[in-house]
Amino acid sequence: MKVYPEAQAQTLADCWPGQLVRSLEYGQKDRLGVVFDAKNGELRGIVTLTGDFPMFFVENHPEDFNVLAYTGEVVWEIDQTGPFETNARSIFDKIGIIVCDKVGWYLTVSLLQETGSSQSRMQLNLRTGVLDRYQERLQKVGIFGGWTVFLEERARPNAARVHLTSFKIKE
Repeated sequence: MKVYPEAQAQTLADCWPGQLVRSLEYGQKDRLGVVFDAKNGELRGIVTLTGDFPMFFVENHPEDFNVLAYTGEVVWEIDQTGPFETNARSIFDKIGIIVCDKVGWYLTVSLLQETGSSQSRMQLNLRTGVLDRYQERLQKVGIFGGWTVFLEERARPNAARVHLTSFKIKE
């Protein structure tokens, strides 16, 4: 018997940066996102990919935080039809954009707070799963305002990959 997508229940501490997870904690069934490390691996958390925009939260005890961890590869498909900028104009400072520069690809995210949205911004390196301080990358970059995330598994063809979520900046 096979079950797709492949997943297993485990703690957040047992996941790898960039891995897709869904919270198994009470009242958090919609918390679907990717694992991140920050401060040289001292902090672990999740960037949520559902909702109005991507948000992050740090889990103080990842060894006690239960998730459904998916084993497939997270694929970020960048919307090439826009919005798009090559220099900072109108979307460069928005939460949810993806920036490509000569070093890598970065998703701008906001801190999840129970009182509402926050001005605290960080950037998730999509290749490494490391969350770091927000840096303005303003020139000689591609700034994309839309993307889709898929889960791809080796045992399934690309046409059968699992669509997780999509995002587009509201201009």
